[in-house]
Amino acid sequence: MIHNNNYVAIHGFMINELHLKGNELIVYAIIYGFSQTQNQRYTGSLKYIMDWLNTKSKQTAINCLNSLLEKKYINKEVHYINNVKYCSYGVVQNLDHQSKNCNEGSPKIGPNNIYNNIKEKEEEKDDKNPFEFYQNNFGLMSSYTALNMNTYLEDGLTGELIIEAMKDAIDNNAKTWAYVKKILNNCLEQNIKTAEQYKAAQVEYRNKKTNKTTTKKQEVTYNSDFSEYDEYARRK
Repeated sequence: MIHNNNYVAIHGFMINELHLKGNELIVYAIIYGFSQTQNQRYTGSLKYIMDWLNTKSKQTAINCLNSLLEKKYINKEVHYINNVKYCSYGVVQNLDHQSKNCNEGSPKIGPNNIYNNIKEKEEEKDDKNPFEFYQNNFGLMSSYTALNMNTYLEDGLTGELIIEAMKDAIDNNAKTWAYVKKILNNCLEQNIKTAEQYKAAQVEYRNKKTNKTTTKKQEVTYNSDFSEYDEYARRK
């Protein structure tokens, strides 16, 4: 989703030296904006690029990326987390046009830095992508949060579990990453790795809580000695 304060910075060299135009110009500018911080790359969603291109066609966005790759203006890295393929893109750093002035003129982290990993499985749904869920429900994701979320995935927690933790944060009116982290850290301590295990643990916790309440109610006793009332009645 593009917010009103999001922007893409188009530098003159992109037109004058790279001779980019149209959709390719926009896609390159997006990736370039993400690549100005050391070791930072574009890990955003394909849909984010589609939104900037104002298209509903995934193939249009993919064609632009492939064209830029063929021209060697950008590079691509692929890695796997929990057997799911993730891709990131960065600009080629040794191009003649990339002077210090250009690099210094770009913000390190712009408002459009949304870290939703591109999953190249067409059948993958957004409700299984924790990065996408965060963007749609929590707002702009910082690089720290993105790397932090990535760490939980690498620790074996599934994306669905992270989403469940975020849903609980929303339901408890505590929509912060710090709150989500407490849930996820607790899951790690209890060796809970999947959404199914997490839901089962919640049911077990609620049942125990209900049993404790019921037990307390059963322990309540009432005074059956009505002697004081009988004495009061006789006086009347």
